[in-house]
Amino acid sequence: MLSLLLVSLAQAAPLTTCERVYTTPDLTDALDSADGNFRKQDAEGFKFSASAVSTRLVCMGEPLVPDVLARVYLVEALKAFLAKDDPRLAAALAAMASSNPGYQIPLSLVPDGHPLRAAMKPASLLLRDPVTTPLAAMAVGWIEFDGAHRSDVPTNRDVILQRFGGDGQITETVYIHPGDSLAAWIGPTPSQKPAATPRPVATAAPLPLAIHRAFAVRGSLDIVGGGLGTPETTLENPPGFGGPGARLGVGVELGAGRFGGFAEVAWLGVFAPAAESGASGSANGAVASIGPQLRLGTFTLEAGPAWSLSAVHLEGVDCGGDGCGGEATTGVGSAEGVVMAGGGVIGVDARLGGPDSMLAVAVGGGAVTDLTRASYWGGVGLRFGKRWSGT
Repeated sequence: MLSLLLVSLAQAAPLTTCERVYTTPDLTDALDSADGNFRKQDAEGFKFSASAVSTRLVCMGEPLVPDVLARVYLVEALKAFLAKDDPRLAAALAAMASSNPGYQIPLSLVPDGHPLRAAMKPASLLLRDPVTTPLAAMAVGWIEFDGAHRSDVPTNRDVILQRFGGDGQITETVYIHPGDSLAAWIGPTPSQKPAATPRPVATAAPLPLAIHRAFAVRGSLDIVGGGLGTPETTLENPPGFGGPGARLGVGVELGAGRFGGFAEVAWLGVFAPAAESGASGSANGAVASIGPQLRLGTFTLEAGPAWSLSAVHLEGVDCGGDGCGGEATTGVGSAEGVVMAGGGVIGVDARLGGPDSMLAVAVGGGAVTDLTRASYWGGVGLRFGKRWSGT
């Protein structure tokens, strides 16, 4: 029992010696800084930011996700490129491609013709012919590399290892280069045979360096509720109403890193089985919107101005009180009108399956006014299409 306690304390020591335990946003901030300094060709600034990435990585208190892992490996590749260390450059690029095959290095960071791209060929060879060794089997807890629980670990490329205690908490995180000691992590009989089922990323590995998606097209389908307010005038034709509806939109996005922008045109329909006056009605029209976006992991927040043009139709209107066709008559009839208005929209979506997923759940709404009446809507739905992915 005493020996098990000592082993547990030894494994936890690296994290407990950290002055601060960092979160994923803390690490992402350091990665953003490193990318920015590399773009500006600020060697000293990049060196400082890369050091911050290393410090925050080994003191992480959260499991690492593929998007973050790929960016950490990219910073290590940029360090190796500046140091003219070709073997380390290839090892880091191989780890980047393997940890997140969908990751794409932006052209703003590594443009076409950049010498770093030539290192993808030796990196691909490391992925085609992996050399692995078994990870140690722990009596309590487990070990993950590159964010997954596996039995073997590659030794011919860079890896990031995390040790978890029996309570699921991280006790240690290390960055391992080829040739670094794995004595505290591997089993008693290391295997130098290629893995039986390597991850099939070798042929696709050059794609992250070759493709950058700063532009994206999207579509959306929402179930909404909304209404048309009663006019602020004596002429209440048509009167206000509220009810369920739907929204169908198409748009574009343009971005890099955390910041981007959107433009969208949507059809918005609201149908009122029973309006405030007891009549039934509907409002159908187009809503155009544009504005900035803020991306935080799988979540994207957007807001901006909006303009609408809607056709409003009501049945069962009291023509004597509200007027039908613009004039007061007798009896019951229909009232119609066209409303042009301006206002704003706001929304947030969460990508299902990670930041690069094709599908997201979105919540949003908006309001517009023509200075005499306000229209409003809000709802939940699905958003389709790849998101811009520049970093």
